[in-house]
Amino acid sequence: MSEYPNVYRIPVSTAFSVSFDGFHGKVAHSQSTGDTVYEHHLDAHRIFITLDGQTSATIAEVDQLPTVRRPDRPGVVTVVPAGVRRRVLLRDADFLILVMTVSDSFLQLCGEDGAGRASEAPPIVQNVHNEWLLRAAQTFHTAGMSNAPTMQMQTLAFAMIRHLARSPQRISENGGLDPIALVRVLELMQDRLADDLTLTELAAEAGLGVSAFGRAFSKNIGTSPYRYFAALRMQRATELLLDGHQSLAAIAGEIGYADQAHFTAAFTRHAGTSPGKWRAEFGTVPEFLPISRKTPSRPAV
Repeated sequence: MSEYPNVYRIPVSTAFSVSFDGFHGKVAHSQSTGDTVYEHHLDAHRIFITLDGQTSATIAEVDQLPTVRRPDRPGVVTVVPAGVRRRVLLRDADFLILVMTVSDSFLQLCGEDGAGRASEAPPIVQNVHNEWLLRAAQTFHTAGMSNAPTMQMQTLAFAMIRHLARSPQRISENGGLDPIALVRVLELMQDRLADDLTLTELAAEAGLGVSAFGRAFSKNIGTSPYRYFAALRMQRATELLLDGHQSLAAIAGEIGYADQAHFTAAFTRHAGTSPGKWRAEFGTVPEFLPISRKTPSRPAV
């Protein structure tokens, strides 16, 4: 993160905190304008669950892993194992977050009854949405604010750690992505139309290797991630063209093309005519996404 000018701690105010053997949890509010940079590097495992609010941007780097660029929103979960150095930039932060610091001894306690694989060191997780953990963290927050007994807080903490330890089934019975993973991937594509989104980032969002992800995505959608992402960009381009308020160069930048020439070439391949001619001749949005009929609605969780 050589582009980050300074490194300093993110300003937080703690709503409450609780500690017992091998575990420390706190709910804190953070609010800052502009870019705030900090770093994880502890000898204990740390788990972050966003309860409310958001950042306009979050950029995180871990050595040997792709850079993650996803804003913090309610339900976003990050797990940083002990000893991992993770560098983070938060932009325009205003959110409430549960932070849990967990030792190996606490993981061992979680695994003693055979539930999941909680006695093992957790894998790194970066800005992945988990609705179950959001609800559990909200319950933990409510209990902590009402000075709940230590046993109740321990029970909730054990439940969250055990949930994290379970390996979710990411491939459905028909060989495609499971519905929740698919929705996350499609949302990431929509959020990142202007970016140079990589197959590695999409696969990480689904929790799969690149090859397995590509096969599973194609099984769901009927085309490759690359073709689907290009079609999403063209669909957005037609909406902007119909709006009529932006230049072709501005539209190109909004959907991730380096310049107007690259956008014009891509649009012409899809539509059979240039974007300028299309805007002059057409009054309706063409169907660039026949595959969208297979796009699932958000599943109930």
